[in-house]
Amino acid sequence: MSKSSANTLLKSTFVYAIGNVSSKLISFLLVPIISFYLTKSDLGIYDLVITGLNLLVPIFTIQISNGVYRWLLDFNRKIKISRRVIFTGLIINLIGIFLFAVLYLIFYKLFNIVLDPLIAILLVASNSLFTFFQFVIRGIAKNKFFSISGIVNSVFLLLFNTILLAYFKLGLNSLFYAIIFSNLIATLYLIIKIDFRDFFSFSFLNGKIAKRMANYSVPLIPNQISWWLINASDKFIILAVLSTEMNGIYAISSRFPSIMILLNSIFIMAWQDYTITDKKNDISENTKIFNRYMTLQFSLLFILVPTSEFLVKALVDHKFYESYKYMPLLYLSVVFSSLAGYYGAIYLRSKNTKGIFFTSFLGGIINVIIAYTLMPVIGLYASCWGSVISFMVVLALRIHQTKETINLNFPFKKFGILMSLSFGIILFTLFGNHLINIILAFLGLSYFIFINKSMITNLIKRTKNI
Repeated sequence: MSKSSANTLLKSTFVYAIGNVSSKLISFLLVPIISFYLTKSDLGIYDLVITGLNLLVPIFTIQISNGVYRWLLDFNRKIKISRRVIFTGLIINLIGIFLFAVLYLIFYKLFNIVLDPLIAILLVASNSLFTFFQFVIRGIAKNKFFSISGIVNSVFLLLFNTILLAYFKLGLNSLFYAIIFSNLIATLYLIIKIDFRDFFSFSFLNGKIAKRMANYSVPLIPNQISWWLINASDKFIILAVLSTEMNGIYAISSRFPSIMILLNSIFIMAWQDYTITDKKNDISENTKIFNRYMTLQFSLLFILVPTSEFLVKALVDHKFYESYKYMPLLYLSVVFSSLAGYYGAIYLRSKNTKGIFFTSFLGGIINVIIAYTLMPVIGLYASCWGSVISFMVVLALRIHQTKETINLNFPFKKFGILMSLSFGIILFTLFGNHLINIILAFLGLSYFIFINKSMITNLIKRTKNI
């Protein structure tokens, strides 16, 4: 891998890390607060609401944020086209929010939905607008402001959650209000940094650009639905087969793997920028990047799996104690998800969004079948195994489909060794004792430092420079 390519990718990764670390760290810090003030049932309901809205936002906004981001990367030096892309995308986004509001009010009246319409509409609006302007800021290569917006959002999320839960005692609604307020404040920050006055004019509304971006973005909707089937449909199956209390347990279990999802999301954003704009497509560079990324994911798993029970005991209210049992398999599913996400960026390079959909859809169907079939027998473990197996299938399909798009030799032998070690550690963790887990955690940390020492050294140097 050339020095310039490595520096470009490392620089992007580091910039994205600044914003994402704060976001995921705050989310992680909220776990003990939420677990103390909410019941298992309340937390289960909250998780269902957010899960449902996360599905609806990309549907109503037709994933236009992705289209805007992709087109801005191609035309960010052509100011006139950039203005048309941003304003056209915003109008499509606002139309989607309006349609959601109308339909939600109708369904609210017809079916007596529990969630207040104002909260639901503001959750969707604030989430979609914040996401839209984050993609805009990435598309115009102002990644520093992207990172700062993540910090702004995270700080206010922690602040509002703490005040509304602990002081005003608003219970479940505290979490919804905190998300809305923090999203709106962070969105306002991005609008100021973009200097949106230069882009706000109906003369920039362009039908041709809208059609081209929609043709790119719309196939991402079924992909998003499919990804939702893998990541989130379990929660509704748990509600149907088990209970809201068990959904609360699963919600806590899935919070901890956010440590890995954090690093995954940081790198994937940088990798998207890199692979879309890279013209060389060098096989040795691509293979080295993937090797390092895969090694990082597994080495993190080697640390986190043995510490699962200790983390739950230290950070979560005792009523959620059993959640640690499901975390090891969820960590493994995140590894497969991150590797599949790596290959997902390759589809964006060729604008082959239909390929993303097919792999995600098949993975989603597999997850639903496994979870629904096995849950009456093995409980929450069905969701965990469904996630692991479905992401394995998605990864395998994407490796096969992208052979012609990118020059990359998948390290099957190394992957097999790391997989075997992972299953061994998971078995020892679930059926061993505290001493074994401590030893495994120490060995995992030693391996992590040794195998990633060059990356750690570079990050320390870059931090010192800043």
